[in-house]
Amino acid sequence: MDVKVFKTFLELAKVRHFGKAAENLYITQAAVSARIKQLESYFDTQLFIRDRNNIKLTSSGERLIGYAEVMVTTLQQAKMELSLESGKALQLTMGGTPNVWDATYNPA
Repeated sequence: MDVKVFKTFLELAKVRHFGKAAENLYITQAAVSARIKQLESYFDTQLFIRDRNNIKLTSSGERLIGYAEVMVTTLQQAKMELSLESGKALQLTMGGTPNVWDATYNPA
């Protein structure tokens, strides 16, 4: 099972809206629906109750959240650890508004 499916599940559980989850994940709403259907098929249970303007987790969906979080976090940690072992450097990117930058950086 692809970790993206679990990331999609967690995002939908958080925002409770297929369109918003799709927007946050930079995928289509159809992709969100397909991934959720894939999970529901795999576990042979409904994870969300889809009402007209309201999405709720089923009891199965509630129980899956903890497992999904552990799986996503574990895979992210493994990816980071393996990339560090192979000598890859970590990258830090910072941003700020011009006013904040001027206040903290004074080359005097």
